[in-house]
Amino acid sequence: MMYLPDNVKIIICHRDPRDSWADIIGDKVWYSKYGMPLEAFIAGRKNTENCVNYNSDKIMHVQFEEFCLKHEEYRKKILEFVGLSENETLATKKFFDPKISGKNIGIYKNIENKEAILKIEQELKEYCFYN
Repeated sequence: MMYLPDNVKIIICHRDPRDSWADIIGDKVWYSKYGMPLEAFIAGRKNTENCVNYNSDKIMHVQFEEFCLKHEEYRKKILEFVGLSENETLATKKFFDPKISGKNIGIYKNIENKEAILKIEQELKEYCFYN
């Protein structure tokens, strides 16, 4: 178990790996320079999920898609988790706008390589978001 000081809280945000992959291959500048084989992406995601799979009263897991689609509900849960009240929050929607970020949900449906998406669904099905 990971040691966390008493005053530390961690919020881990998980995103559908199909959309993460679509973002990676959609960034033509980054992808053409660095590339990433699908198998490396899948192995890396499994490793990451295994590393952050802690259950603790100091760790909150949030699904990105749920945070966008049910933003107010999850925002309130997060505020309660970290011990803040509504009037202690600053710059609401200045750095994160759920309407803008919500447009990134399901972007995998627009990529041409459907075989890659099927492989991600097979290998990482427990991390895929099904609305």
